[in-house]
Amino acid sequence: MSTVTKNQHYIPQSMLTNFANNKGRVYEVLLKNQNIYETSYRQSMSEKFTYEHPLLEGNYLENMFGKIESYFAPAMRQIITLLDSNIAPIEEVRELVEKYMSEFLVFYYRSGALLNEFAFGGFSKEDKIPLMLEKIRDSSYLKKLSETILKYYNFAIIKSENDEFLLSDQYVSTAALSIKGQYTNASNRQLGLKDILMLIPLSSKYYIVYMNGQIPNFIEPNQVNILSNEEIREINKTIINNSYIKCIGQSRKQLEESIGGFKFESPSRSVAFYNSGIKTAALNKKEVFFYEKDIEQWQFFRELRHTKNVDTKRNDPCKCQSGKKFKNCCQDKTKRNYSIVNNMYKKEHFNEIKAHPNATIEKALDEYSFLSDH
Repeated sequence: MSTVTKNQHYIPQSMLTNFANNKGRVYEVLLKNQNIYETSYRQSMSEKFTYEHPLLEGNYLENMFGKIESYFAPAMRQIITLLDSNIAPIEEVRELVEKYMSEFLVFYYRSGALLNEFAFGGFSKEDKIPLMLEKIRDSSYLKKLSETILKYYNFAIIKSENDEFLLSDQYVSTAALSIKGQYTNASNRQLGLKDILMLIPLSSKYYIVYMNGQIPNFIEPNQVNILSNEEIREINKTIINNSYIKCIGQSRKQLEESIGGFKFESPSRSVAFYNSGIKTAALNKKEVFFYEKDIEQWQFFRELRHTKNVDTKRNDPCKCQSGKKFKNCCQDKTKRNYSIVNNMYKKEHFNEIKAHPNATIEKALDEYSFLSDH
């Protein structure tokens, strides 16, 4: 009988080492209390017996992930080497990334964030491990979701010349580039939807980007984009807000600069109801928006503030008590809120918010949503 690994990583060690300094150290922040400390990458992003389950042989999942990592890690090093050469055609880099998209998704579903999402609403460890297995062993689903990303999203590489990118405990970070609405179990940032930014880590220097719709103006498709300090901060804000428990960087400074933009509720949550065959419980998925205007609009939407000005005329005082006229205050946000609400209840809205009518949506929306009947 093999010895069970005590310290089990929910982010691959081969990825963690790409975010470590030359001494193998990283800075990690515990987001709940915003405590930043230095640690070995070998100790980072891990918990005791994370993937052990009474119905599985000891180290079953650790061994399975290890087999994938044995060929996945060299491929990631090859991509980084191509990028470091500064002469490899972007098409060559893209082809290699596309070859391993399913593996990227496996490690995304393996991540600490998803384990935390499954843990919300009553799931015990005995419940959440089978749910994770259900996703990562469904090769047909992974293939279809991969095809959606590769076919309907634009590809790019972003680069931080001073190794300043952070790494989320969600592994892959995503953000909504627009508001689609609020459903009982759908997040605005789920893969397969329109207006999505998907950030796949390679190292503290490089991220792979897949994006659709209202993409940031500093990321050009099919290019290696060298980002300014301000642009790196924008990306790191998205990465840290994807995190649930921890986030790491190569230096304390990166985390200190980003922690101020972290919202623990970030900025709100959607709840998904699952019936796993074990019990009915809820999936907790944070909403993350890339643009500040959408964060503000979402807060306005969540608080139903448009209902305060139902009968307010343009030149009337705004009922938010700002002292401004309605037209100079909440009028535009109110109109947009009503548009969001009206769209949510249109029968065809499900297809309208997908990247393409044939797109596969991340399962929390596609398989379990009331929208799947439309």
